[in-house]
Amino acid sequence: MFTGTELTGILILATGITLILLMLVKFWPRIKQLDTDTSTLVGIFTLLAIGLLGLGGWLSVSGLLH
Repeated sequence: MFTGTELTGILILATGITLILLMLVKFWPRIKQLDTDTSTLVGIFTLLAIGLLGLGGWLSVSGLLH
């Protein structure tokens, strides 16, 4: 069974992966056609997804080490 930290890390990691996949499927093929505001938001959401991947991975691994 998973500890609380491992489960939280896995759920955050899954959220980051889902957000990255959504960004790749929905926005990156049309990034040149988007206006400035939308492309700025895409950049912010990309940074958020990368942060979620890092946090989820760190929590998952730190839960395994305990």
